[in-house]
Amino acid sequence: MNAMLPWIALAIAYAGFVTLGLAMDRHQMQMLGRELPRRQTLSLRMAGVALLGGSLLVCLTTWSTSIAILWWLGLLSIAGLALGLLLTYQPRWARPIGVAAVVAAAAGWLAWSAGG
Repeated sequence: MNAMLPWIALAIAYAGFVTLGLAMDRHQMQMLGRELPRRQTLSLRMAGVALLGGSLLVCLTTWSTSIAILWWLGLLSIAGLALGLLLTYQPRWARPIGVAAVVAAAAGWLAWSAGG
């Protein structure tokens, strides 16, 4: 197991929660200061679910199924807590950190798949 993979899964989970948060009217106002059109909200909801599924896939490539699900649930808890705290104290920071998380996860995945 590479020690980088749990961090990649955590970053993807956080980005998934940010995306799901942006699919909610209240959090759109907190993070963006405006509401998004219905079609864009639906797209964000689907992307958020896909990102959370991607986080599970990273866990499944790292551990056996039962351990992967346990790790994934723990990482979801950490990501959800981090987003909840950000939405409470600095809601405008949640989106840029989510983008940075996706970029960091992609870079980490590329580095891991290249063998580095």
